[in-house]
Amino acid sequence: MSPINTHNPAPNTYKTIKKIATALLIAFFALMIFTQFQLSYASDEVVTVYKSPTCGCCSKWVSHLEKNGFKVKSVNTNNMEQIKHQLGVPKEMQSCHTAKIGHYIIEGH
Repeated sequence: MSPINTHNPAPNTYKTIKKIATALLIAFFALMIFTQFQLSYASDEVVTVYKSPTCGCCSKWVSHLEKNGFKVKSVNTNNMEQIKHQLGVPKEMQSCHTAKIGHYIIEGH
């Protein structure tokens, strides 16, 4: 039977460094994939946002979209009810701003 080497920490240190390096490498590649996803997430399509000209949160949402790479066409209107009706937003789901991107309708909060 061979004795256990308790005075030389090199084998355990090597394993620990290898585990840390592997974990860092996996984290690096995951971050790269996530970053690519985020960069490609914003569509080339224009997001048309219908909003009240006096609503502050609607303007903040438009700014948020633009800061995240979306092309936004902001349409101020005092007739949001008609817009929502034309886009098919059910009354019980109607809220603040309404956006259209492609075939999707996104209703405010």
